[in-house]
Amino acid sequence: MTSKKQNGFTLVEALIAVAVFAIFSLLVNSIFFNILRGTAKQEALREVKQNGDFAMTLMANNIRYATGIYNNQNEGVLATNCTEVDGTSLKVLNADGTTTKYELTGSSGKQKIQMTTSGSSEFITGSQVELQDAGDLYFECIQYDPSFITRTITITFLLEHINNNIYTGTTKRPENQAVMYFQTTVYMRGN
Repeated sequence: MTSKKQNGFTLVEALIAVAVFAIFSLLVNSIFFNILRGTAKQEALREVKQNGDFAMTLMANNIRYATGIYNNQNEGVLATNCTEVDGTSLKVLNADGTTTKYELTGSSGKQKIQMTTSGSSEFITGSQVELQDAGDLYFECIQYDPSFITRTITITFLLEHINNNIYTGTTKRPENQAVMYFQTTVYMRGN
């Protein structure tokens, strides 16, 4: 009997090799796409946080040094107590005599925070974030002692990433969704 040496693989060995390679490829693809999703989520969160921090800092600094707050029911009159101030917009009298108003503008579901100073308006939130409802921006005034003029203003807003993919046109993908709640309390020093 002569023994013959085999050159190559059997059909079973080839099928096992292909199956192992396919499983390995699926695992690598899964890991890769999870990393991409995580990166997209972090980018959306960063965008929301950066916009919210900027808007909050700008409003807080302006309110801190304001010399007065206007009545929400009658914008031309300075408020004498905090019950006249609470609401979804706030107008303050700046130290230089100009006024600044913070409010939501835009259609429902796609609103931005707008700052108007002496007739000049600009958005203080970027194009990739929005506030969904009018109640997502709220100013609350607290005056602990009516005889003491110092007031405390609490600023609260809920900011959401628009999460539109400009390349594919898709919206509301879970990895692009990001919502953050912002709140701070400002003690008015200028009055």
